[in-house]
Amino acid sequence: MKKLLPIIFLILIIPQIAFASWWNPFSWNIFRWGPSKTEVLENRVKELEGKLQTNSTTNTPTTTAPVIKKETKKVIPDNSEVIQAQVRAQMEAELKAKADYEALIYKQKADEEARIEAIKIQQARDRANEEAREAQLLINAQVQKSQEKQEALDVVNLKIANLNAKYAQDMKDCNIGGGTVSGALSCKNAKTNRYTDDYNALMAEWQFIMYSN
Repeated sequence: MKKLLPIIFLILIIPQIAFASWWNPFSWNIFRWGPSKTEVLENRVKELEGKLQTNSTTNTPTTTAPVIKKETKKVIPDNSEVIQAQVRAQMEAELKAKADYEALIYKQKADEEARIEAIKIQQARDRANEEAREAQLLINAQVQKSQEKQEALDVVNLKIANLNAKYAQDMKDCNIGGGTVSGALSCKNAKTNRYTDDYNALMAEWQFIMYSN
């Protein structure tokens, strides 16, 4: 076991030492025999910059002409007329909208008044029709009552006419069957008394029918 430990140590340490830069002899500066590539490139760049500077100085003229700057005056458009036109158009639109609104309100009021007036007229017509119907019913009732009264009076008049005809016949019979003048007279008196009672009863009935409501 003690022999294996040094061997393992050497296996782990030797590669690290071998690949380390400080252990690599080729990375030391003493083995460089000329300038590096970076130094060559830096020198080349410096030479090119120097040439460019010399060319710029030779090509530029000694006298410089004055540069004249043209001042451009900004023309601000006058939008006052456009703004006034827009304001006028807006005012006209507002006035038109207001007029339309007032016209609409006026029309609505007129329509409402016309509707109310039509309702009133219809109600008046309904009342007139109802009154006419009630009046017609009253007239019909009065006509019916008059007809019934007249029919009742006609019945009483017929009874009176029959009573008169019977009275006349009885008076004739008393003249024929009485024999003597006194007998005929007594017969007529008896018939007349009975006729008078019946006649008075019929006349009372006639007057009641005639003057009753």
